Amino acid sequence: MRDNNLVRQLRACETMGQATDICSDKTGTLTQNEMTVVSCFFGPKSPTGPSDSTVEIETSRLSVQSASHLRQSIVINSTAIESREGSGRQFLGSQTEAGLLRFAQDYLGLDQLDTERSNAEVVDLLPFDASRKYMITIIKLPGGSYRAYLKGAPETLLRNCTTITGPPGEQYHITLNDRVTEEIYSKISEHASRSLRTIAICYRDLDTLPESGGSIDFEQVMQSLTFQ
Repeated sequence: MRDNNLVRQLRACETMGQATDICSDKTGTLTQNEMTVVSCFFGPKSPTGPSDSTVEIETSRLSVQSASHLRQSIVINSTAIESREGSGRQFLGSQTEAGLLRFAQDYLGLDQLDTERSNAEVVDLLPFDASRKYMITIIKLPGGSYRAYLKGAPETLLRNCTTITGPPGEQYHITLNDRVTEEIYSKISEHASRSLRTIAICYRDLDTLPESGGSIDFEQVMQSLTFQ
């Protein structure tokens, strides 16, 4: 009682006294049970470190248009929802998606999630599936063309990318050659070695939507992607 270690059965204390190792699920026990973006990179030769301050510095280098484009990629291509309790605000759903939405809120200027989504005309979506390892949401742009937003496992999406967004602050795209691809894979391996969950975010602009059997052919959509 003095140690604030109250137990219902005395033998539990005796049992614990004999224990030399404890096996515990770390999620929610040794952690906050909350996914958080701790490292990111945009364009070639633009890696960040593991600290939140470094993420802040990196995202501050993005142009307004690039930050807006990335924010839309995260917000629209997601099934997580926002919940408000009192003055608090939280995202419910996939922990990975919630972590990305918090990143968009903290660093990319996300205000109201519902408002941002309501401005996009969603045509169709392919939900995340463990066998595919990616998710696609297609929207119709004001000019009549289409844009597909994709996120998922880098090793799955990267092999379908042909271009990459330029360095932070730049508007142009760079052809994804072997050197740049190897650079990205190196960063992926570095993140994975630190037990981080790596997520790739890509998009593709389309004049028309490829169809097969009267529905959108997502396999065709998956070609010629731009790695964000």
